[in-house]
Amino acid sequence: MSKVWYFDIDKKGSLIQTTKLYINSSTYEIEYQKTPSNFAVDTLMAETISLLNKKGYKTLSSNAGHVYHYFIRKRTYLQEDLKIDSYGNKFMYVGYHNGTPVKYELISQDDSSHLSTDSFKVTFPVIILEIIFDKPYQFKNLPGNWYFNKFDNSIVCKIDYDFDTIDFKTLDNIIVKTNQELLQWAKRIAIVKE
Repeated sequence: MSKVWYFDIDKKGSLIQTTKLYINSSTYEIEYQKTPSNFAVDTLMAETISLLNKKGYKTLSSNAGHVYHYFIRKRTYLQEDLKIDSYGNKFMYVGYHNGTPVKYELISQDDSSHLSTDSFKVTFPVIILEIIFDKPYQFKNLPGNWYFNKFDNSIVCKIDYDFDTIDFKTLDNIIVKTNQELLQWAKRIAIVKE
């Protein structure tokens, strides 16, 4: 089974594990402590989720996007398939996303055999921001690169990136700006008419 880890950037530019706020399930007000009567949301999207729910657009889940996310996966491989990057990390590429190889970085290794099963940190060259709603709403004029996905009644924005050409700080700025644009859009949309 894979475990997912999400990271944001703190004020000093260092990676920190993602922070959460909470939305009261009845009033949709933002709260700072977990209780049985609220649900967790990413800090960057808390105001948007609160506002959408207050206007009658009921949300089921959301993701504000994060500068870094990875999965830990077990994988069987041949020792000769491993490469070494410029930082000295052992890795291999497994599959592609929009033409960019998905990197599997080795984080534990058993050097005792030619064929090994070890743990890899898997990074994907895309960040997905999304909000899933309880039903299809008629959204007009979604901001920037946001689009409506009929499959799961969500609005989605995908940010493709490559850490060879973009750094954490720049990527964080893009994510923050994308969330701010969505908040401004949420402030302008009409209240749902029953």
